[in-house]
Amino acid sequence: MTNSTPVSDQATPTPGSADELATAALPGGDDPTPAIDAPETQLRITAVISLLVALFGAGLFAVRAVEQTREAGAEAVARTTLLAAEERAALEAENTDLEGQLADATARIAQLEQAQAETEARAAELEQAKTSAQARAARLEQAQAAAQYLNKDLELKAQQAALAAENAKLTEQIARAKARLATANTGLDAGSAARGQSESGPSQATVLGERWPAYAALGARFTDDGMLVTLGEQALRFETGSATLANQEPSALREVNQFLATHPEVRVELRGHTDNTGPAEANRALSEQRAEAVKEVLVSLGTSAERIRIEGRGEQEPIADNRTAAGRRANRRVEILLIADRSDLDG
Repeated sequence: MTNSTPVSDQATPTPGSADELATAALPGGDDPTPAIDAPETQLRITAVISLLVALFGAGLFAVRAVEQTREAGAEAVARTTLLAAEERAALEAENTDLEGQLADATARIAQLEQAQAETEARAAELEQAKTSAQARAARLEQAQAAAQYLNKDLELKAQQAALAAENAKLTEQIARAKARLATANTGLDAGSAARGQSESGPSQATVLGERWPAYAALGARFTDDGMLVTLGEQALRFETGSATLANQEPSALREVNQFLATHPEVRVELRGHTDNTGPAEANRALSEQRAEAVKEVLVSLGTSAERIRIEGRGEQEPIADNRTAAGRRANRRVEILLIADRSDLDG
């Protein structure tokens, strides 16, 4: 620190001042005679004292500055320590949170790995099931192909058997008709050569010969009961369990009606038939309903209802194998028996 006291004032002795002390210290007691160059000495002493005072003040200032610096440093250290503690606590909390997230992520990864393993196992099972299904499908296709081939073979054999039976029956009927015609012709030659036509009119053989082209046009065949016309699926279409005609006026029935109109002496018997689907009694009633349906068509075309008799024969007289669809269709039929003698209808 700088001493602000003027130099002139410093030269004036004051009680107890440095000059007095110097004087008192001089030898000789009351002799005020100063040493050599006393003012200069006093000035030096004063300067020294001022310097010491200045140094002391500077030291006090330095000490205070050091203390202030130390206090500021302590505060800074305290603040730094506090901030470090807070930052450490935050870092520890963040680390704890990260450790929790890591644990959750690890658990989730384990779950995903387990789910992936299960998915792969399921995919392997599905692939195995698909392979098995494809193998079964291939075997099924082979079985279906074999069944179709077998079914076609069975249908063909059934048709062949039916055709063979029908051919044999026709052959037999033709032979019997030829025999009857021969017998009738012999009788005519023997009994009617001289007298012409007999009183009872033309014989059945003569009538049969005259009408044969018309019967042949209808597809009729000779039986012991009369000429039989079979109207099957091609002429009449009945669904299973139904007596309703799919085609309401089949051309075959129009031809039969035209024949009946040309030959009013011929009577008709309608015989209904079914396949073997369902109970026998129900099939008999159904076959009668089918015969009735054909009768209604003939009556609507102009044939007198009095000339027609119906009969339901059910499933008892199949003409084809009921084990096949084609055979069942053939058995759903109505037969038309054309009879020239009314007594056959009344008997």
